[in-house]
Amino acid sequence: MQPTDLTIEILKGIREEGRKTNERLEQTNARLESGLTDLSRRVGALEKATVDGFVAVTARLEHLRDFAGERYREPEQRLSRVETRLDALEGGRRGP
Repeated sequence: MQPTDLTIEILKGIREEGRKTNERLEQTNARLESGLTDLSRRVGALEKATVDGFVAVTARLEHLRDFAGERYREPEQRLSRVETRLDALEGGRRGP
């Protein structure tokens, strides 16, 4: 075998290994793209679930606020009314 024939065979081997490497890279890229697509879908679903959860919590808090009524929204006013009632009760017990 001539030295040039040996060089050609070595270069052919390198070319073949390069092709195999490219095939493996293409397979890896396909797997990564598939994984990213799945991950993107899952993140989208989680985002929607989170938004829906916050909407539900907000609705429940608003319902609770409405259920509790105005007297619970203003603690100072409520305390003032209680003090006024207490003063009236204490005044009624003292007598003339």
